[in-house]
Amino acid sequence: MYYIAALYFALTMLLHGPHPESIAQLLPLWPISWLPLFPVNLGIGLIYAILSIGTLAAAIFPHGRIARTLAFIGLLEYAALASSFGKINHGYHLWVLTSLLLIFLPGGWVRQASLTGQQKGNYLCLFWGCQGMILLVYTMSGLWKVQEGFIQLFHGQANAFSPDALALQTADGLLQTRSQTLLGPLFIAHPLLGWPVYLGTICLELLSIVMWFRPSLHKLWAIGLIGMHLGIYLTMGIPFIDNILLLALFFFASPFVAKRRADAGVNRRLQQAETSGAS
Repeated sequence: MYYIAALYFALTMLLHGPHPESIAQLLPLWPISWLPLFPVNLGIGLIYAILSIGTLAAAIFPHGRIARTLAFIGLLEYAALASSFGKINHGYHLWVLTSLLLIFLPGGWVRQASLTGQQKGNYLCLFWGCQGMILLVYTMSGLWKVQEGFIQLFHGQANAFSPDALALQTADGLLQTRSQTLLGPLFIAHPLLGWPVYLGTICLELLSIVMWFRPSLHKLWAIGLIGMHLGIYLTMGIPFIDNILLLALFFFASPFVAKRRADAGVNRRLQQAETSGAS
């Protein structure tokens, strides 16, 4: 499912991504530092070809390490291309990071019946690592907001803790994008409505890494983060579809939650059997 989703996003990237005519504004990041050595059409075409072939191969052969490696290279190259025009596109970061980790899935992971205990442990550790990477990025976002908030507070400026923080940020974003949203005008007109929402969002992000160690809260926290992204879209018009799908993939069916439930069921049946035997 992960690589099928990656293939879908690769196809949408081809439709909406940078095109050769915009190459004059290109400031290549290090993963595509080779791009100026080729003709414009050929260089960008190579990146699109690697992205398409890599994600398609991984969607068809997810058990193949070479296919997963090609998918990672394609995502890395495209993310670098999309961020080489003076502004970093954060939407692709988690896909690049998780695709890098998934290269190292243990051999034979698709044949669960034949896996040894060590291989199963390696698989679960890698899956847990992907979850931790996702949650760490959200915590880093929360830490950055808190850090910058205190710096601005120290200088007597509007900051993340101000009652009108969300209203100011929304107004600035809508002016830049020249767009209209459903909730944006409401929070701009009534700043106090957005104050607890913004502070709650910072806390949600800041504490995300703690949830890495609380499997029972995986699904609930993912729902909260998805709700945050939906709120951002309704307020500022910024979609985070890529992140929403990753949260659903890695946390809605967390194997650690299922394992705990299975263990609870086994223990309950054992207790019932012991009670029946004693009687």
